Amino acid sequence: MMAMHSKSLMFLALVVATHTWAADPPKLKGSKTQSAPKIDLGLPTFNALPKGDELKKAKTPPPEAQRENAPPTDAAVSILGVTHTKPGKGGPVPVTSIGAFGNPLMTDKFSSTVKVKWPAKRTTSIEIVILDQRGQSVMEASGALNFRSTGDETEWHVDWDSSAIRAAGDFQVQVTIGGDTKALFPLKIEAK
Repeated sequence: MMAMHSKSLMFLALVVATHTWAADPPKLKGSKTQSAPKIDLGLPTFNALPKGDELKKAKTPPPEAQRENAPPTDAAVSILGVTHTKPGKGGPVPVTSIGAFGNPLMTDKFSSTVKVKWPAKRTTSIEIVILDQRGQSVMEASGALNFRSTGDETEWHVDWDSSAIRAAGDFQVQVTIGGDTKALFPLKIEAK
């Protein structure tokens, strides 16, 4: 009997709750009829986002500035020469060939200097690659050519460490300025 009584009470509570809910729907927080309480989270208030009306278009650099980073033209740049030196007691000693020793062959330490003339006198990139008899790179160096304010000639110097080579013989020094290969110069490496 107790089970029947509890089932009746449960049914009656369900009917009353449904009738109450159907008659007067509850108001939801944040609805138009009732506003939710404001909660302070301690965050700063933000201003409206800018619309970009006050932004200005980026200025285009003048044509001279655009050409400054352009690769040099063949008529503008001339390579006056490449010289090689070895360290000596009284300072660098000019050489016509570089020695190689050991097994495998290793070059002596030496230096190369490239002399460049460019009337435009703009800073540009330079790369020197030493190529073996097969045309493969043995040594590489790169940097920037910087011209003095008074002249249109400059020199770029690189010190080479000993490097392994396959065989002694006639090598080439390839000079690239501003991304353009400008010249090939001979370099003799002799086994000692």
